[in-house]
Amino acid sequence: MMLGRTSYYADDGDYVMDEDPGFEQTSNQSTSFAGPENLDNAVEYLNRELALNGLPSPLQFVGANENQAADIMNAMFMLLQHRQRESAYRSDLESNFRRVESDYDTMVAKLERQQDRTALVEREARAQIAKCSKLQSQLKEVNERLKVTADELKRTKSSFLKSKAQFDHEKRKWERELKQAKEKMLKLTNDRLRDAKIYFTVANPTPFRGKKLGEKDEFYAQVLHATEQRERELLAEVDHLKQSLYDLWRELQHMHASVVPGDSPPPVLNMPFELVRETIEQRVYEALQALRNEWDDHAESIAAAHALADREATIEKQNDHIRDQDDRIQVLASKLGELSNDMVQHSAQIENWLHDDDIGRAGGGDGASDIQSSASSFMQHARPLAAAGARPPFAAAAAAAPRPDPLPAYGATGVGYGASPTPSRSQAAHVVWPAT
Repeated sequence: MMLGRTSYYADDGDYVMDEDPGFEQTSNQSTSFAGPENLDNAVEYLNRELALNGLPSPLQFVGANENQAADIMNAMFMLLQHRQRESAYRSDLESNFRRVESDYDTMVAKLERQQDRTALVEREARAQIAKCSKLQSQLKEVNERLKVTADELKRTKSSFLKSKAQFDHEKRKWERELKQAKEKMLKLTNDRLRDAKIYFTVANPTPFRGKKLGEKDEFYAQVLHATEQRERELLAEVDHLKQSLYDLWRELQHMHASVVPGDSPPPVLNMPFELVRETIEQRVYEALQALRNEWDDHAESIAAAHALADREATIEKQNDHIRDQDDRIQVLASKLGELSNDMVQHSAQIENWLHDDDIGRAGGGDGASDIQSSASSFMQHARPLAAAGARPPFAAAAAAAPRPDPLPAYGATGVGYGASPTPSRSQAAHVVWPAT
């Protein structure tokens, strides 16, 4: 028996496939694919399936009986079924592989997108954490400022209550003083008009007075003027306090508007007063306490500002004093320069007198020697002074030293023709030289 160009049948033996241990022969011939009765149809079917699957075909049987041909056909049919199952399974595997590969690519792309999204979410989380920490620090600062503001409001309220109590005390005091002044004025008026036969009282007398007033009338006029002046001062102070209270009320209204936003009152005020009385009292008390604290802080800041202004004024006074001292030093230095110039001129005049020809006729050698010694002493003091210029230590000494008496002019007593042009011994003794 031949199958195509390959022989699967031996003439003196069984089938070759019987030697395969994995081949299972069909025991029930009724369930087999081919038999002697349908051999032609089975051969036609197998040839067609072999051609469709790309296997060698058609089958040609040579020298075989029908039973052996049927066994070959059954084996071939089982092989075809196995190949078809493998082909279908392979196609399923390939489709599954392609699907799995597509799913893998999709999952890789999704994984990359998820990684990018995770990185973005992590960055956003870090940014939110930083923002949260910043908001926490800001919240801490706001809480500290709120605490400071509450303390300031508490101090302001206490200061306000203290000022209000002081104002009430001063007001009662001024009212008592005004009442006493009115009673005293009424008593003085009654004492003055007790003996007078006057049966009417002028409500608004004219401000004109008589030309001549007695001592008693003048005293009453002074008392009345002083009382009116005191009353005007009290009225002015009362007006000032009223204005201060109005300003305080405006400040409280402004602070309340800044704390409670909105023009309309809070809903709690629309409730019955018996229910919200304690709440309103607590809020008013807290507002007054905060205002008092703020007032105390304002007073402390004003005191610090006054102290700073006093220190600046003191420093400015010291600077003015220093500038005055500098001006005085400059003036003394200029005076020292003038004195040095005067001394140089005087020394030149004395040198001219010493070399004058009339010195020999002035009256002997004693006077000439005294004048010469005085001139030499003067020159010893004048030259260092002229060379010193405007030194501050010498300037003070020169300013404190008395100026020398002026020399007699030419033509005065003892000076002129027939007399000595130089000062006498008594005149030279009055010349005061500056100490070195």
